[in-house]
Amino acid sequence: MATYVNDLRLKEIATGDESGTWGTSTNTNLELVAEAWGSGSEGITGTTHTITMQDGTSDAARAYSLTLTGSTTATNTVTLAPNTVNKTWIIQNSAGYQVTISQGTGANVVIPNGGIKMVVADGAGAGAAVTDVLDLTGGTGNVGLGSGNLGTALTTGTDNVAIGEAALDAVTSGSDNTAVGDNAGGALTTGGNNVAVGSGALLVATTAADNTAVGTLALTANSSGTDNTAVGYAAGDAVTTGDDNTFVGDNAGGATTTADSNTAVGADALLVNSTGAQNVAVGALALDANTTGTGNTAIGYTALGANTTASNGIAVGTSALAANTTGNNNVASGDSALAANTTGNNNTAYGDKALTANTTADSNTAVGKSSLDANTTGAGNTAVGRDSLGANTTADNNTAVGYAALSANTTAADNVAIGSNAMAATTTGANNVAVGKNALASNTTGDRNVAIGRYAMDVSTTAQYNIGIGNDALGSLTTGNYNVGVGTNVFAAITTGAQNVAIGGNALDACTTTSENTAIGHDSLSANTAAANTAVGHDSLRTNTTGAQNVSVGHASMELNTTGNYNVAVGDFALYNNTTASNNVAIGKDAL
Repeated sequence: MATYVNDLRLKEIATGDESGTWGTSTNTNLELVAEAWGSGSEGITGTTHTITMQDGTSDAARAYSLTLTGSTTATNTVTLAPNTVNKTWIIQNSAGYQVTISQGTGANVVIPNGGIKMVVADGAGAGAAVTDVLDLTGGTGNVGLGSGNLGTALTTGTDNVAIGEAALDAVTSGSDNTAVGDNAGGALTTGGNNVAVGSGALLVATTAADNTAVGTLALTANSSGTDNTAVGYAAGDAVTTGDDNTFVGDNAGGATTTADSNTAVGADALLVNSTGAQNVAVGALALDANTTGTGNTAIGYTALGANTTASNGIAVGTSALAANTTGNNNVASGDSALAANTTGNNNTAYGDKALTANTTADSNTAVGKSSLDANTTGAGNTAVGRDSLGANTTADNNTAVGYAALSANTTAADNVAIGSNAMAATTTGANNVAVGKNALASNTTGDRNVAIGRYAMDVSTTAQYNIGIGNDALGSLTTGNYNVGVGTNVFAAITTGAQNVAIGGNALDACTTTSENTAIGHDSLSANTAAANTAVGHDSLRTNTTGAQNVSVGHASMELNTTGNYNVAVGDFALYNNTTASNNVAIGKDAL
């Protein structure tokens, strides 16, 4: 029969063929093995004490965890015997005074009263040495696991945790540091509140404080920089004295040395930045070429990816400002917004592909998908609305507000288009003003036109020097020049007529190709197709069709004239009933 009575539950021989001398010896050895993994205590007195591990006999010296008790009156040297035993102990000193653990003439380990040490006796005979497995020489609340960590330099440092070969092995008085990994925080001496996780993390830091480095070689070159956070392989690995940086991602901020207050999140974000400060890069390759540029914000894959020395740029979106090198004070928000910009300054682009082709132009504003997306060197343009100024390349000082406003413009300058499709077909026409949906929508090369109102001058193509104010004003004009129309439906039928003036609803409403007419007043000359008539007043010359060179001033003056020529009527209802007669002069109310 076998029993299992020892602490390690090892099989012991009881009765049967295995019993007897051999069985008894075997049982004793098994019990001693179990004892070696247990705990025990040893009372010590005086100033010296020897603890001898007896051969084949139970005693406290064999215990893995050994508590020293007693009532010593001074420091005590405790010798572990015999000096040929190679063994590990965890020893707690509860004897009242400091004790020195010795085995031979080699190194000793000092345990303060109340202290706990894990020690190894090398069993080398007369010259045997005892070493502290955790290599702690001072301080409290420190934990070390691994060869050479928390080394002999430690004096007053407290609450440090070191896991890994040579982790925190140079700490003297630094406290509250955590290092996990081969050589993590390996040079740190007095710096405190650092966290280093990964082989070589915070490797050369000596007095640096409040840093967090997670990843192989993260912040590995940091010497005295404070308040830095680096997460990822080689993140911030060149930082030396820079402060307040945050790097998250493989090689993020990899070349930053002395710069402060940078934030990089994403693989290779701010990759070659050296001294540029106060930059924010979020996304793989964001600001990855930046060296000395400051105050930039890049959010998105390759955002501001080529930026080197430019400052105060804002790029939000994949490839936003991706090619920018030295252009300053640019703002780009949207996929590929200002993507081709290199040296252009003071540009603002909001929207997918807004100002995406801009290279060197300055002071453009584009808000809306594909607004100003073909612009290369045109400067001082403002485009608000999808596709607004979308074809503009080199033209300057245009303003387009509304969907597709000035969307076909290429090289024409100094145009203002406000409203959906306003001046949508203009290519090279310059110095035009269009306000309202479809205002000047068909204009291509016409210059110096003003169209204000819904569909004002909306079919005009090459006409110049016209003014149309009011819904549908000059709504049929194609190529006529120097016309002025103010009022709803004014000049509604005019196509090629020139040098006409119509002010008032329906004034010169039927005019198509005639010229040099002036109509001021509602329905004045509304049926006219002839030239060189002047009508001032409500309904003046209202029914005139082919009568030419008439002058009518006053309410309803010459209202019924149709084909009469060379008449002059001044006064309300003057020549009111005249239809076909010519060469009359009537002055006064109801005259003739």
